[in-house]
Amino acid sequence: MSKQRLLAAAMFGLIGLAPVAATAQSVDFGPLRTNAVGASLSFSVPVPAGDTGEQTLTVNYAGDLADAGNFLTVEVEGTPVGGNLVGGAACATFTETITIPDAVYTAAATDGTVSIEFIPNGSIVGSVCGFGSPPLEPPFTAFDDGNSTNFTVQGSLTTTPLLAPTIAVASNRPLVIAGQTATITFTLSEASTDFTEADVTVTGGTLSGFGGSGVNYSATFTPTVGATQGVVSVASGVFTNSAGVPNADGADADNSVTMALDTVLPTIAVTSSSASLSAGENAVITFTLSEASTDFVEADVTVTGGTLSGFTGSGTVYTATFTPAAGATQGVISVASGTFTDAAGNANADGADADNSVTLTLDTTPPTIAVTSNRPLVIAGQTATITFTLSEASTDFTEADVTVTGGTLSGFGGSGVNYSATFTPTVGATQGVVSVASGVFTNSGGVANADGADADNSVTMALDTVLPTIAVTSSSASLSAGETAVITFT
Repeated sequence: MSKQRLLAAAMFGLIGLAPVAATAQSVDFGPLRTNAVGASLSFSVPVPAGDTGEQTLTVNYAGDLADAGNFLTVEVEGTPVGGNLVGGAACATFTETITIPDAVYTAAATDGTVSIEFIPNGSIVGSVCGFGSPPLEPPFTAFDDGNSTNFTVQGSLTTTPLLAPTIAVASNRPLVIAGQTATITFTLSEASTDFTEADVTVTGGTLSGFGGSGVNYSATFTPTVGATQGVVSVASGVFTNSAGVPNADGADADNSVTMALDTVLPTIAVTSSSASLSAGENAVITFTLSEASTDFVEADVTVTGGTLSGFTGSGTVYTATFTPAAGATQGVISVASGTFTDAAGNANADGADADNSVTLTLDTTPPTIAVTSNRPLVIAGQTATITFTLSEASTDFTEADVTVTGGTLSGFGGSGVNYSATFTPTVGATQGVVSVASGVFTNSGGVANADGADADNSVTMALDTVLPTIAVTSSSASLSAGETAVITFT
């Protein structure tokens, strides 16, 4: 016999339902019944516009068919779904839930309705079947109108929205400093095949080495120099799960990770209170840091040509006293790269910068003088030329700086390192000494001579300024012819 198709949509007021949002929704149909042998029961269920999700068909049926093991076939849009449903004699009631394949449902939804047909397999026997025993699952209700009904069906079509996939973005470093990178991990709630690096938004740095599959992906974040914050985030709608549902969690807290960045390296400027120092002087050295540091210590400072003392300070300003070493001509105070860090742990890298060191001109060697005479012996009527040879040029060496005994100086003159004067002995003096004491003249750095005790700081001359005399005597005051006298010359 040919199948009898019964359309029941109008019966239950389903036509004309307004579309609803794609949230979990259920449309009930039936009960429908027939006592026609070989008849099938058909329903047309409206589909909300834009409906997405997983569709299930829950069927409550009863009948008295000859073939209980191959009791009922269900077709959606002409396609069998769920296999053959079992049944039983004596109008036993059964409930089955069938998942409708996506391809079948998608094709059905294009015209706004889903056609569902229930086809009994085998012959209907004579029992009258309704709904009443055993208890039915909600939302089904007992049904028995007392008529001769051999096959009865009621059910519901339910759409359950597919869950959108989510993502959690994390970093292995909350703070990234200069020279460091962070590993960014992307953990998806469901496997995705279309999540790529292009789906990730990055500020304050760049991503590299993106890779992964399924639910786990990772990349390396490198901060941009000077940036103070790095953000890696994934917006809604950028990747999908295996069902093609896009993520919609862009506003979730774990869809982005924020890192503090400190990529600016600290620097230091070294200055001195004096550009040059002489013996006995010192200078205050100031160390000014661009950022506060708690590990900048005296041991971080390199010193040549002298020593540091009294190192002190905190934060960004430190000071110490530089004392030049005797004989040193130059003092250098410097701070190399990698000797101190800022609060974030960034080490300074400015060792080659000009202001990382300060150079002082030192003059700590006292000038000396050598005094010489062109005559070791000066006699009456003679003079000696006295020469003063300095180890360094001086502008304050004068005749007054010279001590003279046994004579006088005149004609003092000279400049730079060479001076001279004329020594005239005092009549009767037996020794002449010309000397220069310590502390009487200075070099260009203001350092005074300290060599007064040196042998060559004085010259000694023998003097003979007493003129000789002669006395002539005779042994006889008068002589006669033939006599002689002895003449004595004393």
